[in-house]
Amino acid sequence: MLVTVRNNVASLKKQGMSLDEIVAARPTAAFDAKWGNFVFNGAQFTKMDYAGL
Repeated sequence: MLVTVRNNVASLKKQGMSLDEIVAARPTAAFDAKWGNFVFNGAQFTKMDYAGL
């Protein structure tokens, strides 16, 4: 899950998308049902991932 989301965000960032565009693309969508209801939701996780790249 972590590697997949990181790769999704990295790919979108490489395409020149802004943070808001990447969040809107929902790179965590495949995992949101299982993992998106804990401490962080998909948008928050995407923002942290984006900042780390």
